[in-house]
Amino acid sequence: MGLDKLDQQSQTQASIHPHTPIHPHRTRERPTTEGTNPMAQQLWSATIDRLGEFTAELFEGGCYILFGEPLPEALAEVSIVHTTRQAPTRPIAAGDTMQLGGVELRLDEVGDLANVNLTDLGHIVVYVNSPEQPLLPGAVKASGPDRPHPTAGSSIVIAGE
Repeated sequence: MGLDKLDQQSQTQASIHPHTPIHPHRTRERPTTEGTNPMAQQLWSATIDRLGEFTAELFEGGCYILFGEPLPEALAEVSIVHTTRQAPTRPIAAGDTMQLGGVELRLDEVGDLANVNLTDLGHIVVYVNSPEQPLLPGAVKASGPDRPHPTAGSSIVIAGE
């Protein structure tokens, strides 16, 4: 981003929130781990930009496909799309928690490629309350009180100790 563009963005933000410090490197508030273990630390987070048109059917079956931009449109149709391309602060592991669609899930199993895919592509497949589902290398199996129904604009947060 050029200095002129950055200065223009700062002036716009200052006119909207005159008492808020300007941090041009931060464009969104970071999701919190509210409601989770107070000793847990946030490992990874994203804000959902959009849901593919076929995600509702997958949600009913307990399957949640997370994918970061950019991605092929064929994958976007079945994905929870976000723009985060950050690596988790440490590898995610069984016992960590995930907030998705307002539901706290416990990660029960983590596939061998899940951390690599999450870091490189913003991609993992989460199977919720599906103990019969074989663990695929890029997938995570999770359990919780309900199956989440995430929406655009909501947060995904993975936390652990």
